[in-house]
Amino acid sequence: MPRLPGVYFSRGHFVTKFGCGDGSPIKLCPAKGKSDRDARQTAEAKLRRLVVAREENRSAPKAVSQITVEDLVVKFLERTRAERQAATVHDYSAMLRKLVYGFPWKPLPHKKGQPRPEPSRVKMDPFTDGMGSLRAREVTPIAAQEMLNALVKLYRPKTVNNWLIACKACWNWARQMKLLADNPFDALKPLHAPGRTRICTQKEYEQLLGGTDDTFRAVLKFLRVTPARPGVVRELRFEDINPLFTLITMHKTKRSATSHIKEPWRFSIDGELGEVLRSLAAVRGGTGHVFLNENGRPWTKDALALRFRRLRDRVGLGADTRGEKLVLYSSRHTYLTAAAPMISAPMLGTIADHTDPRTTRRYVHTPQAEIIAAGAKVVQNLK
Repeated sequence: MPRLPGVYFSRGHFVTKFGCGDGSPIKLCPAKGKSDRDARQTAEAKLRRLVVAREENRSAPKAVSQITVEDLVVKFLERTRAERQAATVHDYSAMLRKLVYGFPWKPLPHKKGQPRPEPSRVKMDPFTDGMGSLRAREVTPIAAQEMLNALVKLYRPKTVNNWLIACKACWNWARQMKLLADNPFDALKPLHAPGRTRICTQKEYEQLLGGTDDTFRAVLKFLRVTPARPGVVRELRFEDINPLFTLITMHKTKRSATSHIKEPWRFSIDGELGEVLRSLAAVRGGTGHVFLNENGRPWTKDALALRFRRLRDRVGLGADTRGEKLVLYSSRHTYLTAAAPMISAPMLGTIADHTDPRTTRRYVHTPQAEIIAAGAKVVQNLK
């Protein structure tokens, strides 16, 4: 038989684990200690009321939601657009589109400046149908597992995990809004997906600089000598740079949307980069976006990634022995790896715009030579 709910003393309160699952205990009332009889009686009375309320809720009829998967995704993305960064909305939209409309789709070619053909894309074979027309409550764990299995055949583990993250976030939000009772995606486990470990060497960086034009060269220099995410290239404005061109302050970042401590992200600018930014400010009047493309418009996420991929292929920088290719984010890994031995862990997290040290650890890649040298020192000390 299951144990009856009870109260116990913890950190200045009588608490209970009743009704909180794997979460933190529920605080019932403050107490001076375990022997505080009055506080215990008050806590036990509150616990009895909790038990009665839960039993009443179990017997009460619950409304059955008729919302479809497509409508649920639309509502979830509206909420995400209001509370999260644009990049998060972009990622969730791309992943949930597969859930709603199925995959894979092939876009039909069309010439620039001409209207898109109708339909603009066609289904490829084999095609996995989407769940958009289903009621959200009808999505079962086995149906979610079958769609994940189909994704594994076409996409890399990282993409499949991103799809799973988006689906879990959508259904968790629906539970919070009392639209659904269960999350069928909770039963699915993420795939093993090796993280990025490649850094950009000085030789590779010089190859990239030599293979591009002045417009994109400024972007490469900025990412090389700062801990900035590629998204900063799209968002940075001259108003975010101090008058001496030595410090950048970003008030709305990936961290600021989720951290309990709301503070801007600040990182320094070295002298050479400062001159580059100063010259751009002189040309553009010192206002507006810092980095613009050849058409005088701010960069988009896809345009930046495509530009770098074409540059990487043009200068002959292929994959390493693990099959990993250089990407724009490799510059951030390179910078933080170089900074790690020189500054404290809290400061490294600050300039990386991280709240969790475990996140920062994923960006620091110890060179093989240092590991070998450390092992040699240990062996020498053992002799």
